[in-house]
Amino acid sequence: MSYIVYDTTGLVLENQAFSEHDRFVTILTPDFGIMRVRAGGSSKPESKLKYSLDLLSYGKFSIVRGKVGWRLTNAQGLEQIKIIDKNKKEVVGRVLGLCLSLIPQDQEEEEIFNFIFDFLHTITEIPNTDTKILEIYTVYSVLEKLGYIEKNIHIGEWGDSKDYIVINKDILVSHINNAIKASHLV
Repeated sequence: MSYIVYDTTGLVLENQAFSEHDRFVTILTPDFGIMRVRAGGSSKPESKLKYSLDLLSYGKFSIVRGKVGWRLTNAQGLEQIKIIDKNKKEVVGRVLGLCLSLIPQDQEEEEIFNFIFDFLHTITEIPNTDTKILEIYTVYSVLEKLGYIEKNIHIGEWGDSKDYIVINKDILVSHINNAIKASHLV
């Protein structure tokens, strides 16, 4: 039986060992949203896949749908996003954790993918004083893009909305909390 090979770009969000040499990898892709793929042999020292599957690795992935889920056949790392600051790592962890809970699997999510990819680059460049504002902006925007928040308050692009977020922080956080509670997923 032959399988169709799907090629996509993606961002590694989780990486869990499930045997001595195999891992399950969670990848956010523009074509399939969240994907949980089995990466057989990827923990072996000689594996070509090993470094393409580090957390926050952006790359090209070739996958097939097997009898029991997705399986990784090839990966090429294109960029490793490095978050060094402890506070920024915590924000990234919270945002990506929310994404893992809310973004559907096996559904095209190009807008969300591009938004999260931009968020990760932005957080590496901004001063620490803006980190909390960026977190509010990102979470609100993700919830809005996924339909958990009505589009009656559009906060615009990051560079244009910073002052608005600072002024309306309490209202935005209230909308975020209500949307998360209403989702029953987190």
